[in-house]
Amino acid sequence: MLRFHFTSEDLTKVRVATEPHALWEIAVSLHRLQTHEGRWDYEPWFRTARDSLRLAGLERTVKTFLLPLFPRASYFPDFLTPLEGTQGLDAGLEAILATPCERVAREVDALNRVVGAPAWTHRLTEPDLREQLVGALRAYHRAVIALHEERIQER
Repeated sequence: MLRFHFTSEDLTKVRVATEPHALWEIAVSLHRLQTHEGRWDYEPWFRTARDSLRLAGLERTVKTFLLPLFPRASYFPDFLTPLEGTQGLDAGLEAILATPCERVAREVDALNRVVGAPAWTHRLTEPDLREQLVGALRAYHRAVIALHEERIQER
């Protein structure tokens, strides 16, 4: 579960999105895959997600590439859920690619301090690895989230 702590000043700056955020859908689903809590509530989704990941050949990518970046912990890098994600997956992924390297490095360092990120994560400042990340996020979305997009929009 994510927990946010707001000051009074923070609350004056809060905006509620009017559309689902494609990258938050990815983040929350990756968090859900990392826990058994409440699994019975999500059992049909778990079965579909796991089958889709297997059929798409994404099990290893999720385990070794995505889950380390989206730990079910008190922190994961903010650049992975940019505001542009409310404009759709493509806009969100473009924003990830456009994130300044200094910000990526700072947020990966924070991830490392909080949960001990794998050594390769510091290379996310490199365009090639960030392109691979965007490709993995797109493939994951296609395999796991896109199947439920109509229902997500309805809610």
